[in-house]
Amino acid sequence: MATLLPEEDPEGFAALVQKVLREHGFDLSQYKPNYLRRRVAVRMRALGATSYQGYLERMDEQEFRLLHDRITIHVTEFFRDAEAFEFLRKEALPALGARLAREGAQEAWAWSAGCSTGEEPYSLAMMMDEALAPLGLAPRILATDIDQAVLEKARRGLYPSKDARGLKEAWKRRYVRERADGFLEVAEPLRRMVSFREHHLLSGPPPKGMDLILCRNVMIYFSKEQHQPLFAAFHRALNPGGILVLGKTESMMGRAREGFACLSARERVYQRQEAAE
Repeated sequence: MATLLPEEDPEGFAALVQKVLREHGFDLSQYKPNYLRRRVAVRMRALGATSYQGYLERMDEQEFRLLHDRITIHVTEFFRDAEAFEFLRKEALPALGARLAREGAQEAWAWSAGCSTGEEPYSLAMMMDEALAPLGLAPRILATDIDQAVLEKARRGLYPSKDARGLKEAWKRRYVRERADGFLEVAEPLRRMVSFREHHLLSGPPPKGMDLILCRNVMIYFSKEQHQPLFAAFHRALNPGGILVLGKTESMMGRAREGFACLSARERVYQRQEAAE
């Protein structure tokens, strides 16, 4: 029998998805097929496997972890996409803080969905502390990711000093400590503002009572059919008037737009409004 190339073998691909779900509880079907095939192909080449069946025969626990890490690849840095954070600092957070202060709130809740190794939620904590603490609002950030390994790194709050290039000098002095070993350590008061939790966006119930959600550069891994339930979940998670921020290459389409008003098309910032989900 001739060997099938992976792209010619949908049955083998389906068998791989089923095996990983059955034996490891990781649902590969929630990722875009083309993205998933590219990531699997990297691991197949590494093992010299020329078919999905051949790859399945070599799939042990160690290989599953390597595949998992390849699929859930993490690219992040402090204040990544600086323009989006600048819009939050100048426009969104002052308006949000003023409204919460008028309502007599004591806390401001944010959710960093797909937080990776923690740079995003810590960046958000710095900005929220600077903008909202003078108004008597305590920043509270929930940071979630599917990957326990990156969550453990995030909890430690240690980063190479070169990663501080996105930090203003005032924030460096106030929120991090440069150690002699070449690492930055996030200050304890800032770490206390952030709680990290394992969570899968499509299978876990969303948290409630959020004033701000950052889900940036995460939607690109899901199919268009999965976007609507995700946006519906974000709508449920946000308080009235709450803010949702997406990545620069991500857009809100279809019925989801009925539940959000666009605050900045350029920076992909949206505000929750009442609408049927």
